[in-house]
Amino acid sequence: MIQFKKPKFWQWGVAIGSLLWATSGCTSPLINASPQNKPIKVAQLSRQQITDKGDIRIVYVQPRDANFNVIYAALQDSLEFSVPQESDGLIAQLNTKFALPRDITVSFQECGEANAFYDPEQVKIEMCYELLKQYTDILGEDNQSSEAYADEVIYSALFTFFHELGHAFVDQYQLPITGLEENVVDEFAAMMLLELQDDDAVIAGIDQFDVDAEEEEQLQELPFWTSHGLGAQRFYTVSCIIYGSNPEKFANFVTSGDLPQERADLCPIDYQRRERSWKFLLAPYRK
Repeated sequence: MIQFKKPKFWQWGVAIGSLLWATSGCTSPLINASPQNKPIKVAQLSRQQITDKGDIRIVYVQPRDANFNVIYAALQDSLEFSVPQESDGLIAQLNTKFALPRDITVSFQECGEANAFYDPEQVKIEMCYELLKQYTDILGEDNQSSEAYADEVIYSALFTFFHELGHAFVDQYQLPITGLEENVVDEFAAMMLLELQDDDAVIAGIDQFDVDAEEEEQLQELPFWTSHGLGAQRFYTVSCIIYGSNPEKFANFVTSGDLPQERADLCPIDYQRRERSWKFLLAPYRK
């Protein structure tokens, strides 16, 4: 794993003022509390429970390029992406946990580029063999056995899949988010994989960001305009989520120097806030 220069962290004080309704005739429904018009607490707000009409469905498209055959075979043989979903794999668990308004198709296929997409019009996630091969070849280059390489395929696929599933959930559930959606779904992927107790897949995600950061170091100009965070930023954010979920278990993140102590000190509270927020957002859609 590459060693990033430790960033400088500044302590900012944030003063929060109260919004006062001083103008005559301007009354806030949250302030004007009467027996007929009580203030609404955030915890009391609820959304209508949806009817479960769909599942996450996996499709494997036979690759034309023989270089992707190993990727194709590893995915088909995996428990996590098993078809039909009658096992205890992650896809089966998701279909057990969440009610969906319609099917979400996940298609593993050739795309002509190393990428992954969510198409809201087709309600379809496209997982490109090119991207999985790129990450697997780099991260699994020390794996001598075919079994170890196949495991690396699955780990590389899982974080990317959950990232795209985050886009699908934001779209299908119309989740209220603020900020860049790409950052939000990185967070979703990490939180869901930790909930499903798949630490290896979350760590594979930060390894992918490590690879991206190394590639960005070769650029003459960094793409600050992109809707994605830079690889190093994504690396630190997801590392903080993982560490914050269990500082004792993931203490090596700090001792190795990969996560600066200044950031690590804030991660447990940061994780608790994220966990509370995602539980609230997804509660109406859990079976």
